[in-house]
Amino acid sequence: MKVRANLYLIIGILFVIIGILSSTSFEDVSFFFYVVSFLPAAVLLACYAFSRRMKAIWPHFIFASACVLAMLVWAFITMGAAMWDSCTREETRVDRYEKMISSSSGELLEHFPRKIPPDAKNVRFSYLPQFLQGGGHMQIRYTLPADRITELYGQFSKIKTKSFFGGNINIHMNMENGMPTTDFYTNDFGNLSPKERYQKMKFPDDYEIMIFDKIIKSSESVDGYWNHGESHGVVISKQRNEIIYWADFW
Repeated sequence: MKVRANLYLIIGILFVIIGILSSTSFEDVSFFFYVVSFLPAAVLLACYAFSRRMKAIWPHFIFASACVLAMLVWAFITMGAAMWDSCTREETRVDRYEKMISSSSGELLEHFPRKIPPDAKNVRFSYLPQFLQGGGHMQIRYTLPADRITELYGQFSKIKTKSFFGGNINIHMNMENGMPTTDFYTNDFGNLSPKERYQKMKFPDDYEIMIFDKIIKSSESVDGYWNHGESHGVVISKQRNEIIYWADFW
């Protein structure tokens, strides 16, 4: 009996450690997820406490069943949370960009550089995968020498269909004959509040937001484009020698 009791204790301690790791590996964890993270540990330690006082064997069948059920519930919810987190978490690690863009395809991303230029500085990256009915985006931002920015500006000016100066996607969409663009996802947010972060999602006026999409008037109905569509282009600031490649899905 003592061996069985100690087994509950050992496995319970192991699940305490697993619970700590799983509850700290996700962002914006709810109280419910904390409870689930430590459910197997709580059941195992409770079984340990009760089994120390019992000499009969049959209660261990109940204890074992309760432990298995707790582990199944924990595994199901944790795996679901991991899948949800991977599909909805914004990726900002610059070292992931080249691998992600090389494995991507489609017209919206063709204008993105396959590799970050060696002379690029202040590189920032933001990628949010499109999931279910939610939107997504990809942006890569960096500064280059002035002559390189001038060269890229001339190159992209030849293929743009429209330009906006400053603002963001909501402002541009609601303008007369406006078009969907993007938000400033690669801005420097730091530890800002949601309200302050929203304000910094707007581009300052020295940023020219170029779009490469066909111009569609807001009065037109094109296969639900205004509800679920996509847009792409670049943003260039000659004043800051910056370029941002972007693609948005909504």
